[in-house]
Amino acid sequence: MNSLLARFKISRQVSVTGGIGIIGLPLVGAIYVWGQSRQAASQEVMDRATRAQLAGNEFDNGMLLARRAEKDFLLRSQERYLGQHGKVMDEARAALGRLSAELADREAQGLAAKIKDGVEAYAKQFVQLGAKMKELGLEEKSGLMGEMRGAVREVEQKLEGTTDLSLLNVMMEMRRNEKDFLARVEAKYVDQVNAEGAKFATLLEKVDFPAELKGQIAEKMKVYLGAFAKVVNGTNAVAAETKKLSEIYAQMDPVLTTLQESVKTSYDAA
Repeated sequence: MNSLLARFKISRQVSVTGGIGIIGLPLVGAIYVWGQSRQAASQEVMDRATRAQLAGNEFDNGMLLARRAEKDFLLRSQERYLGQHGKVMDEARAALGRLSAELADREAQGLAAKIKDGVEAYAKQFVQLGAKMKELGLEEKSGLMGEMRGAVREVEQKLEGTTDLSLLNVMMEMRRNEKDFLARVEAKYVDQVNAEGAKFATLLEKVDFPAELKGQIAEKMKVYLGAFAKVVNGTNAVAAETKKLSEIYAQMDPVLTTLQESVKTSYDAA
């Protein structure tokens, strides 16, 4: 280039150099603007990936807290865990909404939509489970459990002043099978309670008690056995609702894992 320009006069060299500068300046500017645009686009991709990663982490943490509240409720039967579960589920929903807004990939958006449906199904099922457990009885004197315990205590009180221990022995056997059912939820214990109830009725007719006392005991025992039948139905309903809750989450879990991997891949790529 220098040897080529050397053939011309200085004035011509200056003109040529100036012309190149005039032509090159817009080109350099265009390249700069293009580079800035590409850099801004790359930065936006990175920012979206970062926001998606953060929202995904918040959602994952929210669901872990929801499962913890669920297990605490099933273990301790305390109503406060119902409210706690509802609160963390609201936070998880909000995080999922933020995550969905940052997803550019259609496949990832489809996964997020499936998860949203799963989250709503899980939350609804937990509310139903909570209602069934409250109906059954969260505390000693509440619900169907309270009704059953109150009835059997009245029977026991009627028997306290008697001298015939045969009825008390049968009653103790009934209570043992009742507790075994509540611990293991097996139908054989229901049959044993009912068999002991029939045995109790037969013995009650034979013992030397006043007719009025016999009538009172028979009536209270009828109430107890009726309440026990309701508890059996309620316990089985809670078991079914709990199983359904686990199944709903199990169906959602692999979709969650796939979305987590997708978000992480996008973040690493960005």
